[in-house]
This record gives sequence, structure tokens and C-alpha cells, in this order.
Amino acid sequence: ALAAAIHVPHGYQVVTWATGLVHPTALSFGPNHRLYVSEDVGKIVSVTRGSSRPRAFASNLTVPLGLLWRGRSLYVSESGRVEKLTLAGGRRTIVSGLPYELHQQDAIVAGPDGRLYLGSGSTCDSCTESDPRSAAILSFRADGSDLRVVASGLRNPYGLVFVGRTLYVTVNGKDKLGDS
Repeated sequence: ALAAAIHVPHGYQVVTWATGLVHPTALSFGPNHRLYVSEDVGKIVSVTRGSSRPRAFASNLTVPLGLLWRGRSLYVSESGRVEKLTLAGGRRTIVSGLPYELHQQDAIVAGPDGRLYLGSGSTCDSCTESDPRSAAILSFRADGSDLRVVASGLRNPYGLVFVGRTLYVTVNGKDKLGDS
């Protein structure tokens, strides 16, 4: 009923892919044509079109907010780290020790240069960050090596998308606008 209430331009349609999700945070289609959904309660589930019942894929994650499939590997951004999971059940942390507090690591995307790009939020609402990896866009190789800060001063960059070679970022601004 909810999908029927949404109006979209001619030629588009709205369908319900899954129900019963708990605080979904990110979506990514896997190589097996399943839709993978992260939930901020520490889980990733998958679902196929036509079957709205989610199937468990991974658990015991720390607030997963970003998902990216590259080949048969799923990259998951979590509080303070990035993990690499595989369809076969493999799992390992490839980036760790990232700063987080008020905000954390969010969207993760693949760049046209083959590197991965990650939004890394600020540790506070409005302060001078002591770690350059906070309030920044980070870039690293698919194995987690060669971590670089490619943009800074972004407070909470939670949405990333490449259009050609240009990276566009959605940034959540200051929470307490009345304060200095």
C-alpha cells in the first residue's frame, strides 16, 4: 500500500523489495543478483526481488553504514574501520583505527582510478579535529593499504558518488546552529 502511494514519473515504478528490516542504512546489489542491506543494529541481510523475506548474511558488525560490492567482495564501513566480506563467508578488517565519536565512517564508493573512497565523519559537532582522518574523505587500495586523506573540513560526509572522474559528496552540516 505504501509503494502505491508514491508517485513517480511515467515509465518508472515503485516496488517493495523487503519488509521487516531494522534501521536500514545502505543498499548494494551483489554479484548473485541479491540486494544487500546493512542495518545499524550490526547486521547485513540480503533479499531477492519477489521474496520480501530477508536472509542473514553477516552479523556482529559495529554500526555498518556503507556497503560496496566489487566483484565477489563486499566492503563494509563501520565505526572506526572497513571490513571486507566474501560470498564464501570470508571476513577480515582491511582498515582499522579510524577516529569516530559523534559521527563515523559512512558511504564507501569505488573511484575510476580503482581506489576506494570513504566518508569519515567528525568526532564532534563543531570543533578543530586533532586527527586529519576525521571530517574527511579517505582513499585507499582495495586491500586497505595506502590510506590517504583526499579532502578535509567536511564534518560528516555521508553520501558519495562519482560522475565520471568527479566525486560529489553530501555533507551533514553543524547540528547546533544557534551556538558559536
